[in-house]
Amino acid sequence: MKRVCRVVMGLLMLGLGARADGQTVPQGAAVPSTMRMEAEAAAGGAWFLDDSAIGHSLVGVSARVWLSPRVSVGPEYTYWVGPGDDRDQTLTGNVTYAFRASGATPFVVGGVGIFRHSDRFGGQLFTSTEGAYTVGGGVRIPFSTGWYVAPEVRMGWEPHMRFHVAVGRRF
Repeated sequence: MKRVCRVVMGLLMLGLGARADGQTVPQGAAVPSTMRMEAEAAAGGAWFLDDSAIGHSLVGVSARVWLSPRVSVGPEYTYWVGPGDDRDQTLTGNVTYAFRASGATPFVVGGVGIFRHSDRFGGQLFTSTEGAYTVGGGVRIPFSTGWYVAPEVRMGWEPHMRFHVAVGRRF
């Protein structure tokens, strides 16, 4: 868990830096796709949809490069803590479509990658890895120059529903 916290803090610190070209962008202004990148740290909850919902807490980090004013791509890593020794991780490559280029921006997101599960049974550690996907959406709400908050809902495989809130930095 300490390692995950260090990764989250490291990505947030990257977002604190100034733009490489020394220019600033007014709040809500459209930015040429060659200059837009984002980093996010998120926290929330997830529920695996087994016979009864199994709750997990989750933290995650992601980054995006904008290919156009509305389409971006990038990796996302999440770490989930469930009951007992139940731990899960996902690493996905996501594609995001924003319905607006500035201001409060609704979006949809989809990603594919890997899901890794581990738990203890009878004193032995069991680990499995398989393919994963997620689909969902949310809204990015700017609150300061370059910064936004983004509540989001997703579902995916392993069958789950998740809700998280991300804080992100556009640079």
